[in-house]
Amino acid sequence: MAGIISPNTFMTDIVDTFYAAWVRIMGPVPHNILCSWHVDKAWRQNLKKIKGLQSTEKQNKVYKSLKVLQSITDEIEFKQVLDELVYQLLNDADTKEFGDYFNIYYVNKVKQWAYCYRKNLGVNCNMHLESMHKTIKYHYLNGCKVQRLDKCIMVLRRFTRDKKVERMVKLTKGKSTSRINEIKKRHNRSVSLNLNINFDNNKWNVESENNKHTFYSITKCLDDICCPLICSECKICIHSYQCTCPDYQIKSIICKHIHVIAMEKTSTNTSIVELTPETDYQTSNIGKEMEVHIKSIQRSESSQNTSILHARFKDKAINLSNLIQGVNNPEHLKVAMQKLDALTAFINVASNENEVIPYKTDQKEPANKKITQQKSFFSTKNKRFKATNTITRPTSDEIRDLNDTLLHKKCVVLKEQDNEHSYF
Repeated sequence: MAGIISPNTFMTDIVDTFYAAWVRIMGPVPHNILCSWHVDKAWRQNLKKIKGLQSTEKQNKVYKSLKVLQSITDEIEFKQVLDELVYQLLNDADTKEFGDYFNIYYVNKVKQWAYCYRKNLGVNCNMHLESMHKTIKYHYLNGCKVQRLDKCIMVLRRFTRDKKVERMVKLTKGKSTSRINEIKKRHNRSVSLNLNINFDNNKWNVESENNKHTFYSITKCLDDICCPLICSECKICIHSYQCTCPDYQIKSIICKHIHVIAMEKTSTNTSIVELTPETDYQTSNIGKEMEVHIKSIQRSESSQNTSILHARFKDKAINLSNLIQGVNNPEHLKVAMQKLDALTAFINVASNENEVIPYKTDQKEPANKKITQQKSFFSTKNKRFKATNTITRPTSDEIRDLNDTLLHKKCVVLKEQDNEHSYF
């Protein structure tokens, strides 16, 4: 038995059912956060509550303001922007219904969806878990509901075994993970950057690429590499430096600002990194990881000894011969014979699996004979055209303007005045 599990972070969708069940059995968790993708989906679905003559434009503005609010990493600034945004939503006739929805379901639990309360937690969405659940549900369970626990356990064991084999194939081919590729992309981006850097009180202040008035603070933590999430050119891992930018604090990626500092400090050659496998820390651990996976697979396979299975099969065959004596219906006996013939054919094939079956050709054909041309398929189904989505994420300039607006650095009219419409 595993006993009580005490994780540091518990992520769910926007429903509290799973967390309530977890608290009842395992106890509370320090950080209970919502998946950012599910929060974004809920906001998009409820934007239709915004009415008015130009509802589409206002929906787009409100959505961008919400994304700016969500991505703020400073708690004091977040509270100021939150109060201003809620005030504007509730005091506009077109957005009041959406403002009530946002005020009821999200204002009272900002610690679960705001980025400023999930810094350095290392998790932002649960899409990998959703993908795994979909694979098990449709690929291994064939889309069927399974109520028996033993079948679910067997499916999970099969899934784990297949994932181990898949991991071994990736290690053999030297395929990099998605996070390593993202780190390399940040490094390549930092090569062409020319940012102002100030060193003060054992910290580096690096200028933002998009906003020249914003600086991010970088602190050195470790001298040695301690994990596989590394940059092979800068010779650092994700724990070597800490940065205050959202890319590092929320996505847990070695950001471009850290790459700039690492290259300047170590005088690394500023060359473009190809998306190829690592050759230092990762390579030294590939052999150990391969041994662990091989031993695990061999242990799971050896758990079912062949002699034990033979004995169990003989017992079932004897029991079957005794049970068949009580069947007197000829139709039932015919069905049983069909099943038995199929089993006999399978056993014959399995017993001769090492036998090489010669390939026989029924007829001879010329070596240069052309294949029969396949008929082209033309779909007769009417295609459904989806409406273009006008709800988009804010750009860098829009983020800066919305921040200035919500922090009262810029005067913008939000409510309808006469027949002119000016929105935030």
